[in-house]
Amino acid sequence: MANPNVIIHGVGLVPLNATEQDFMEIEVQSNNAAAIYPGYPVVAQSDGSVLRTAAAGGAGSTAVCIEILSLKDAVTGQVRTTGIRRVPANTVWTADKDRTRILVCLLNQHIRWKMMTDAAVASIAAARATRWANINHVYGTESPANGLGNCKAAIAGVNTTDTLQWRIINPLLDVPGNDPTQAGYALVVVPNVPPVGLPPLFGGSATGV
Repeated sequence: MANPNVIIHGVGLVPLNATEQDFMEIEVQSNNAAAIYPGYPVVAQSDGSVLRTAAAGGAGSTAVCIEILSLKDAVTGQVRTTGIRRVPANTVWTADKDRTRILVCLLNQHIRWKMMTDAAVASIAAARATRWANINHVYGTESPANGLGNCKAAIAGVNTTDTLQWRIINPLLDVPGNDPTQAGYALVVVPNVPPVGLPPLFGGSATGV
């Protein structure tokens, strides 16, 4: 099994307290419509595979991609198992041996996730007021050449709506250098909608309490 402690480069969800049993290998559906980078949430499909989770309220996830383990290179036609930074969109496989495989961390009720925001807020007080509120993730401009994804929390849309994807439990205001008046400050979040294909956990609350 791949190393579950691998560092996620780029922007996305990072598990803060996951243990070995929270990780598993799984396939990405052939001819996936959207690229998957480490740190991107993925959702279970009916054939047992996963795809990237849409950035929209109510779209639940199953896990978060941690590492790309193998994929069939569209240029060479060979299966790669090292140095893979992303699953490009429209990666097609047919034979079982050519499957795209990723290491994921399942969404469990004990795991907390670090997530960066896509924008700043007006003040520390405004950031503090986001605790227990809910938020969606969004995808920004990615850097395929560098293997850098761009999945962030849509801070302008923070609300108490029960169908938003994540709940903020800590704006990390006690962490030096984490300035909420600058874009890209970090939050700690948990799922706010039930995970797809997994046992229900807390979530779907309009108030968070």
